[in-house]
Amino acid sequence: MPSRWLERPLVANAIVAGSLIVVALAAFWRVFNGTATFFLRDLLTTHIPAFALFDRLRYSVLNPAWSQGAPWSGNPNLLVYYPTIHQAGFVSVHILLHLAIGFAGMAVFTRRALGVSREGALLSGILYIGSGYVLSSASFLNAVTTIAWVPWLLFASDERAIERMWLRIIACTIAIVLLVLGGEPTLAVMAICVCVARLAVVNRRALAGFASSLALAAALLAPLGVLVWKAGSDSARAVTGYTFDETMRASLHPARLLEIVTPFIFGRPDRMVHGAWWGFMVSRNAPPYIYSLSWSVLALLMIVFSSQSTRESRFWLVAAIAGLVLACGGYLPGAETAYKALPHVWRYPIKFAFMTVIAGSLLAGKALDSTLASKRQKRRSVSLWFAVFSAIFAAVGGFCLRSPTAAAEPLIARWWDDSWRNNAAAVVGPLVRGGGWHLLMLSGLGALCFIILRRDGAWRSTAIVLLIIAETVSSAAPLFPTVDTATVARPSPFVQRALGLGLIYERAGKDLDAVRRGLNGRYPADEAQWMAVAQARQAWATTGSMFGVRYAFNHDPDGSYPERIDYVSDLLNQRSWPERLKWLRAAGVRGVITYDPASLGDGYDCVAKEAEYGVPAFLCAIREPLPEIRRSSHVVAVNDRIEAAVGVEDSSCDPADCTVIEGGLSLAGSADANVHASVLSDTGDRIEVVTNGSTPAVLFIARAYQKHASAIVNGKPATTFPADIAFTAVPVPAGKVDVVVVW
Repeated sequence: MPSRWLERPLVANAIVAGSLIVVALAAFWRVFNGTATFFLRDLLTTHIPAFALFDRLRYSVLNPAWSQGAPWSGNPNLLVYYPTIHQAGFVSVHILLHLAIGFAGMAVFTRRALGVSREGALLSGILYIGSGYVLSSASFLNAVTTIAWVPWLLFASDERAIERMWLRIIACTIAIVLLVLGGEPTLAVMAICVCVARLAVVNRRALAGFASSLALAAALLAPLGVLVWKAGSDSARAVTGYTFDETMRASLHPARLLEIVTPFIFGRPDRMVHGAWWGFMVSRNAPPYIYSLSWSVLALLMIVFSSQSTRESRFWLVAAIAGLVLACGGYLPGAETAYKALPHVWRYPIKFAFMTVIAGSLLAGKALDSTLASKRQKRRSVSLWFAVFSAIFAAVGGFCLRSPTAAAEPLIARWWDDSWRNNAAAVVGPLVRGGGWHLLMLSGLGALCFIILRRDGAWRSTAIVLLIIAETVSSAAPLFPTVDTATVARPSPFVQRALGLGLIYERAGKDLDAVRRGLNGRYPADEAQWMAVAQARQAWATTGSMFGVRYAFNHDPDGSYPERIDYVSDLLNQRSWPERLKWLRAAGVRGVITYDPASLGDGYDCVAKEAEYGVPAFLCAIREPLPEIRRSSHVVAVNDRIEAAVGVEDSSCDPADCTVIEGGLSLAGSADANVHASVLSDTGDRIEVVTNGSTPAVLFIARAYQKHASAIVNGKPATTFPADIAFTAVPVPAGKVDVVVVW
């Protein structure tokens, strides 16, 4: 029986808070002292490079290092305008800081607005930031940043939390601004809609103040909104959108709800082969957007078996169910029709599961209070259910450990594709064994809950919260793989050689599907950190940009890059290396990264190799590369991009002096041996060039064409045209000419 001092609320809360601090310090001490960094998915390939580039680009509209001018400050995903420290080493601390902000916000909201106990408030905060959804979102810096401020928006909008309307308006405005600056618009809009719906159900009087906050926040964010619209109007996302099949890939397959009980039944992100993600049949042949949907089984049982009939509880119960239903997206009847009507809302249906996470966390706090405040007979009835499920978990967990192959066979038969190269048992077996141990742990925790609920005393709530902390922490570690900071912070000789070349073309993606590719290359161990090392040493995707490597034709499945660049990227992917050569020379590309140099053919010279980790990569320089900015006197006029592709590939068009223009501009100037173009300045969104020639021509600029770009030639406004499908051309007269192009 606990001693009396454990009955004191201050002591009990200190134990819970201390446990969280100890767990955080023990798990992430090397992150706090800077010797390790989180690297999963977008962190190493997008956010860390973006932070590293901030000092150079600042608030430029476009980023000249990525894909010939991708949006920079106009891309909300990069958090350029978010009030944070824009240093690459701060990204991991940023994540931990915002998980703490989210925890505090949820705890304060449930305590002040919903009136739950301190222990219930702590439980809500723990379940919120400890959910698989939120922890998986930590690999997308914009998502975890937005998620951190959602509870604070709920808090700021509630009359019981903030009585004075003018204070609520100010607090809500700040919360909305931070939500939007966080850079995840879908989650931000979802949070605002949930907040409005809750006020409409629970407290309609507060709606007027919230509407004022929305209007004020919209006014404050208007300049950024214009910038985002301007930068994104030519992106693939805005021009072509998503197909319904792509939406299906980002829908929640109902089978993934198994992850609530066994968090990594379909794979874990910290392994490349043994236990790696294999459930491609439940993610439509694509890596999952959310790696884990784990949530506390103990808290779920409390919610199910503790009756809650208040208006607030009913609202959150409906929100939880609605979130799961909408997350299934493409699997719902009539989904394709709905998608066509609301393409951007349904782009990532699984994001709607965030509503379920919010609602479940709040309901759990209330359920804890309801369970412990109920009569002894009711508590004993609930405790029996814990005992029943404890026995079930023990039986299933024991079977998984005793016969992992037999347990895996039904899963493999339903969701495994025989065309994948790895041995199914080698991949699924570790997951089944891990699931078995997890179920046995749940059995033990459930048995302890059974004992606690049958006792009296204020210490019970603290004990249950500690048990749920243990359950939550057990499934959190694989979602936070780290790598030594020094390993990825220094440019390798391969990267240094790429820096010397200039604009680089490569087709490596930001995710390594090791299950289907097999464990190719050399890795010291079957751990995902070595993938990060290979990425950094080989300058995969945009990773090299933190060192200053510039890339051409990045392929972005999210559609953030210019649509014309995406179009040419897809076109190049359909051609062999020899056929790509002309396109690459025309775009001013000076080198390529490949894993098969023998396929390049003539026109390339391999100058560097990186084979220490991963699949050996080769850096090959293009012979006789062309400058990215040049004067062209031979102009072929076409009507559209299809004709432009034919024109570029025509044998009579030499990219050294031939440019294909959409828009009716045609020049048949004679060869000019004295052409000259010198770049006076080149920033992310402004280029100033002086050029000279004896005949009228166009100035070709290997920067993505944007409709909103403006040009000035010899002090007078000029028109810009799409050149070679994706780039920018400005007509110039004979003689010496000063040209300025602004995006």
